[in-house]
Amino acid sequence: MSEVKTLETVIIARSDGVDTGPGYWPIATTPAAKKPTTTTKEVPEKAPRAKPQMIRLNDDDPRFIEWKVKLGMLLKQELAPEPDEGNAWFVQFPRGYWLYEKSKHLWVSGYPVKSKLFKSPQEFALHLLWLLSSSKDYKDCSCVHCNAHNVTKITLDDTPTMAIAELAPKSQQVKETPVPLPAMPGQPVQKPQPPPQPQPRAVTPATAQSTPPAAAWNLRSSLLFRPGELVWYQTGHTWRIGIIASCTQSGNEIMPLGFAMVPQPNVVKQMGEIRPFLTFMVPDLSFQELKGKKFDDVRWDSLLQACSVDPARREAAVLDASKLAASRIASTYSLWSLLSGDPTSKSTTYYGCFLGAERVEVGDCLRVKQLPPEYNIAGDGLALGVRYIFTMQDYPGAVFFRGPLYRPADPTIASTSLVPDEALPIALRDESNWRNHVNSSPRRGWVLVQENMVLKEILLAGRFYPAHRILPILDPASLQRAMQLGNVDGVHVFLNSRLEQPQEYVGRQRNRKQSMGLAVVQGKSLSLEPHIREEPDN
Repeated sequence: MSEVKTLETVIIARSDGVDTGPGYWPIATTPAAKKPTTTTKEVPEKAPRAKPQMIRLNDDDPRFIEWKVKLGMLLKQELAPEPDEGNAWFVQFPRGYWLYEKSKHLWVSGYPVKSKLFKSPQEFALHLLWLLSSSKDYKDCSCVHCNAHNVTKITLDDTPTMAIAELAPKSQQVKETPVPLPAMPGQPVQKPQPPPQPQPRAVTPATAQSTPPAAAWNLRSSLLFRPGELVWYQTGHTWRIGIIASCTQSGNEIMPLGFAMVPQPNVVKQMGEIRPFLTFMVPDLSFQELKGKKFDDVRWDSLLQACSVDPARREAAVLDASKLAASRIASTYSLWSLLSGDPTSKSTTYYGCFLGAERVEVGDCLRVKQLPPEYNIAGDGLALGVRYIFTMQDYPGAVFFRGPLYRPADPTIASTSLVPDEALPIALRDESNWRNHVNSSPRRGWVLVQENMVLKEILLAGRFYPAHRILPILDPASLQRAMQLGNVDGVHVFLNSRLEQPQEYVGRQRNRKQSMGLAVVQGKSLSLEPHIREEPDN
């Protein structure tokens, strides 16, 4: 007997759908063939080409059901506090949306502009997330139809210096269609009434879960160190560079960097004996002949053979190998845990990414470098909450991160202008709660700069570490003094930016193993968590 699975049905109460049902897409009739005239030579008449039809699927069609299950998976991943727990979600299409077949492909009809169809669950899910929000502005929706006209068209050259801006300056914005988006159905145009609040609810079984919040943040990984990350580790009075192979209660197992042909045993270090890679700058090389070279271009076997009679020089060569290897790894990225694999979609989303030295995933918060002038966003200390990690067919070799962009609030700003702590990404929320608990000054927090910001990886400085978690490792004395004074606003985490002193830029790799290359002893592997599914080597 087959297993019966219980699904939590999600009903989306608010809708802007305009598909009125059967007849919304008319069935074209085949034009009659023209009769030849008596004054012209009779020639064979070509059969008229039939126009592809929009075939409305039945609600119980297996393909329709499959879309509802896929939408449930996507929305649960985004909205549920614990996506892996509880029953799977089953999403009913909002009123006025329906699934059709045309030219052997499935399309969702119902968007207010009739010609615009959603061609994958991933595309439609983005619009559903907006319907589940309290926003009445189509510009706040990040789906391909609502937000496509807000993306600046760019060209990428061979150097990693370009970025994609989500919003073009007003003078450069180009309308995709002269037809404006209509107001939400059922609402006056001049004085729109607040739309009904989203009320997704489970109707089966009777003991339904509570309504999932529209902006829930979830994070599976530690706020500090994670397997696969590049770190400094302490050996006596010196610091070396390695890769975290695994994190356990007994400590962090580190694979030293160097050259694969030189055996270096793994070492176990406690929290106080390791630092994020971006804490220090990589020192200069000892061998002058290696300066300006890339790790992959050096004949390390020949160099180490030449140093075999001098243990000190051989050790220096291994250290130089670790420095060049670290620079190489820091200039790479690899994507993991594919979320959408629709070959007809122009974008592909992932759950996580090895971004240079660090490991990033949906739910993380990233430090942002000073943005170029075309963004019209000035200031330091910007932070991006990661809601989506994706690639685009139109920009091969690039990876983009999208989510809300925040700025530290000015001390004089009204508390009503601050983003509530519960709405912040976990890392920002963690630090904000701590600062406001310790500080004797007025409440500090973050303000929202832009809801849906798209940034290319080259503009990201690295992960955001809550001060009270990283400072006990980096500078416990400064932290203690600040806490005694009851004011921690002057305490900053001084971390370098990614690619601040790059020897090279490598870009995308298939997986972390390929990024490490010959920098670690062959045969050693990383103990990554089950939710991290990397691309195979080939």
